[in-house]
Amino acid sequence: MNIQEVAKQTADIVIRYYQNDIQPFLDACDEDVLWIGPAENQIIRTREALVAAFAAEKNDLRFEVYDLRVIPVSTTNNHVCEIVLIFTVDTIWPDNSVNRVKQRIQLTVVERRGAIRLRLCLSQMRSCMMNVTRFIRSIMSRITRNLRLPGSSVRRGFRSRVLIRRSCF
Repeated sequence: MNIQEVAKQTADIVIRYYQNDIQPFLDACDEDVLWIGPAENQIIRTREALVAAFAAEKNDLRFEVYDLRVIPVSTTNNHVCEIVLIFTVDTIWPDNSVNRVKQRIQLTVVERRGAIRLRLCLSQMRSCMMNVTRFIRSIMSRITRNLRLPGSSVRRGFRSRVLIRRSCF
């Protein structure tokens, strides 16, 4: 197993995953994969259960990945390695608001018959952006509900698109 080549392949799989092309990720998962997601109680065992979970989760989210660092870690077994990926990811919601997090993924990769298989996928994230878009929209909504122009019984509203980012650095 060439650990640098495995690191390159797993990075490609993760990048494609965040481009909403999750099939290469699912194809690389071992039949007995353990997937631990970033949210509470996101623990899935077996490829079959993982495929079902992803199939049930349909959404219109888009993602942008920044500052990807790939750290390969060798083990005492020539057919097993650990790949750690650290990066920033923006989640772009259908209303175009953005949530930025620092993501860390640890993959245990095994080589079987010349193909890599993901046995463990541990994903952790840390929020590094204050997403105030929804907060500001809710305040603006309250203001416009109570806003009455002089001489008019019709409430008038206005639209505002605001996005404030706070970097976690």
